Amino acid sequence: MKIFLSILTFLFFMVSCNSEIKELGKKEIILKAHREAPLGWVYLEIYKDTTFKFTLTGLRNATHFPGKASIINDTIYFEYTDSIPRAGKIAVVTENNISYIAGKYPENLGIFLNKLDDTIKKQNLIKEK
Repeated sequence: MKIFLSILTFLFFMVSCNSEIKELGKKEIILKAHREAPLGWVYLEIYKDTTFKFTLTGLRNATHFPGKASIINDTIYFEYTDSIPRAGKIAVVTENNISYIAGKYPENLGIFLNKLDDTIKKQNLIKEK
């Protein structure tokens, strides 16, 4: 019985530590946009530390394109850490949409969370030409 209680206590400890680690790994999202694609979804999340994740989901899997973003006026320049999606490396931000330009095809995402004005301007991360 003592062995069973010891194992049970250990398992509870491991589960609680695991959830705390997951909480530490979460980043604050300052811009979130997405749209429904014919066979899945297209997501863009930009975080407070100017990293981002562009995600294409399909029926069975998802492809993630992480990197770092720099914002100049109303334009976002994406520097991908690995491969570049066909949508491209440059997007223009309007009030309700993000429009990728200069890619192999145009991509438009609807903005559902936008804290760019509040967050990035305070940190002087927006460069103005």
